[in-house]
Amino acid sequence: MRERAIELVKNRPLSTDGRHLLREHLQSRILGVLHARGARAPLVSTGGTALRFVYRQPRFCDVLDFTLEREDSEFSLGTLIERVKRQLEQQGYETEARVEEGVIVRAVLGFPGILAASGLSPYTDESLTVALEVGTRPVVGATDDVTLVHHFGRLRLHHHDLPSLFAGKITTVVERSHVTGRDLYDLMWYLSWRPVIEPSRAVLDNMGGGLSDEWRHALKERLEAVDWDQARKSVAPLLERPRDLELLDAMTLAHLLAESAL
Repeated sequence: MRERAIELVKNRPLSTDGRHLLREHLQSRILGVLHARGARAPLVSTGGTALRFVYRQPRFCDVLDFTLEREDSEFSLGTLIERVKRQLEQQGYETEARVEEGVIVRAVLGFPGILAASGLSPYTDESLTVALEVGTRPVVGATDDVTLVHHFGRLRLHHHDLPSLFAGKITTVVERSHVTGRDLYDLMWYLSWRPVIEPSRAVLDNMGGGLSDEWRHALKERLEAVDWDQARKSVAPLLERPRDLELLDAMTLAHLLAESAL
């Protein structure tokens, strides 16, 4: 399996970023382990992970995002990561890992040597990393779904549905002290969807303290304080379609918000 990943990168089109392609291939392998039938991992893919792998959003996912499906005081990301490492090592990968505990548990898997083997680095010891983050507080009111996707092979992914994901993104943008370029690009993507996505009222009320009736107004106010130049610069390396940056501005978001209310 490692040799397949290396071959995939070496034979990629010149316009395709090799590191993004390789990382995404590794992400798909990790998702395959975590969401395998019988894995018993109470994880739901959310955020950019669900958007990229299930809904084919043209933004690379730099962190695999999950939340717990249910409260689980015995949940251990470290245990899951050890299982992932064993599976990947059986497929020929060399791996290393570290786990950071907290309300959001974070793990970073490293793949030493694979960049050099793929012709992406002159340094034999350089490691490509894949980060995972798990919110240990389930999203109250979210609706789950299971989708069979084809992404470097078949994956059966347990994920939040679009209205729940949209509501989570709205809450993030409104409540974060610093809105990232990824957040704004995702927001533009949601608002551009046709037919219009209505965000989950249950998620908005539980996560956003009653945003279900005021979310457009709250977003409009929050977007007035955005540094759009910095936002575009930060998200640019993750976009499959660089021309999308031309649309990422206050005027586009204001127009899309107005359209969504019609």
